[in-house]
Amino acid sequence: MIGSKDIITSVNKYQRYLFFLMVLLFPFTHFPLSLPFAGSTPYTLCIIIGYAFFAYEIFVKNVRLDRLEKFGFIFLIISIGWMGITGVFGVLNYQYYEQINLVQMDKFKIFFDNVSIIYPLNELKSIKIWQCYKEIQRSIFNVIYTYLVSLWIYHLYRDNWKLGFLHLRRSIVVLCSCLFIYSLFEINYLVGGNVGQNILAQINPIYMKIADVHGWWPPLFWEGQVRSLFAEPSFLGIFSALAMPVLSSFYFIKRLTIKSIPGILLHMGMAFLIVLSKARTGTVLFIGEIGLLIIWVTLFNRKLWKRILLLLFCTGLIFFIGIKFISQFSANSSVNLQDVNMAVEGYVKQNLTSVVGNKRSNNARKANVFATVRIGMEHPLFGIGHGLKDMYLNNKLEPDDFQNHEVANWSAYMYEKGPLKSAYPTLNQLAGVFAEQGFLGVIIFLFPICYIFIKLWKRKNLLCDYSIACISVALIGLIVAFFSNTAMIYYYVAIGFALVAVNCNQGGKQIK
Repeated sequence: MIGSKDIITSVNKYQRYLFFLMVLLFPFTHFPLSLPFAGSTPYTLCIIIGYAFFAYEIFVKNVRLDRLEKFGFIFLIISIGWMGITGVFGVLNYQYYEQINLVQMDKFKIFFDNVSIIYPLNELKSIKIWQCYKEIQRSIFNVIYTYLVSLWIYHLYRDNWKLGFLHLRRSIVVLCSCLFIYSLFEINYLVGGNVGQNILAQINPIYMKIADVHGWWPPLFWEGQVRSLFAEPSFLGIFSALAMPVLSSFYFIKRLTIKSIPGILLHMGMAFLIVLSKARTGTVLFIGEIGLLIIWVTLFNRKLWKRILLLLFCTGLIFFIGIKFISQFSANSSVNLQDVNMAVEGYVKQNLTSVVGNKRSNNARKANVFATVRIGMEHPLFGIGHGLKDMYLNNKLEPDDFQNHEVANWSAYMYEKGPLKSAYPTLNQLAGVFAEQGFLGVIIFLFPICYIFIKLWKRKNLLCDYSIACISVALIGLIVAFFSNTAMIYYYVAIGFALVAVNCNQGGKQIK
């Protein structure tokens, strides 16, 4: 007969399998099929099933929650409550209802038309009620797919940090191996090979809904840059902010053996893909995280100075090899040393120094973020809610901003499709939260980060452990990343593992 303890162990094991599968599915954010509860992001289905097991442990098997978990659920309830309040407040005070109609609300329009046959409904009042419902729904789902993921991961590994880090690293190793193998065909295509083009033409539509947004994004082929299995190169770069510090742990294990070589080679392979992606955010994050690892070795583990030199040598070697490949993206002929030097200089200008200034997409990004901040400054207490911010954003843009082609397209698409189907992206997580939920929303969002770093500051000795140092570096990188995008699933995964790390002892077990 199976005992209760064995059942709990099995349930926990199933959840860890789901976590492993979730990581493997990270790149697939535009899946052609709409999955139940998951839509076009299959990894969210793993999260939902994992939550079902989590709930089974709590409500059926009466597994005890520790103090942090209890506090975590209170935090999640506060998050839902505040986001719901600000959302409803935003709906009731929305200033642009003349731009909204039932055509923009597919499902509700069917309901409205059917009910109106029996009982006449006021369209504006009905739209407001529906939008209030949508805001409350968003507040719940926002937490389900963000900080609840962190709490679930903490629950899975709260008793054993070492096991948690090992499982995270294994899942990242498997995913990165798949990314590298796929990218071999992509690189062949980028240097003009027909084999790679033919294979990509067959594979990409299987896992990616081509031209899903704006009639072109994501494209069947991405020209001039590696994106691997992701929808665009920047997504590969942001994922790498989590993956690269975790893979770099192979350099710092106690004894370098032949078993360490595959991990180091995979780290080099991913570094190669980052260089070829030419994603500015990913490249800057990669370099910045290496800098943090150097600081960590200097302050906490000087005996590993030879390992960090090995990491720097391998990274530098891969950088120059990557530059040579990039030089062949537009021409298949080999390049001489002078050409490589010019290519290095061009790469640095295009992908590092262009992060600041008015190059590449900086103008559109800057205009979007500044307009979003202006919204928050005018609505600092409650913000303007989540689902109705785009008309505000459009009206907060400066006249000169519309001279930018990308900004002009965002605006044109919004007026064409309506504010509820607008194309304005959130390009800074904190600016977006500030505009939507006010100052208090920003404080709530930042609370887990503050908790983790205060705890780390008090227990600095934990950073002597290379695995804790690596997850801390990954978390810092992902925090920096959401200043140029929304906070993606990788950030919430890092938060979950960081919570485990700062609450364990030197042996990797939980502190009671």
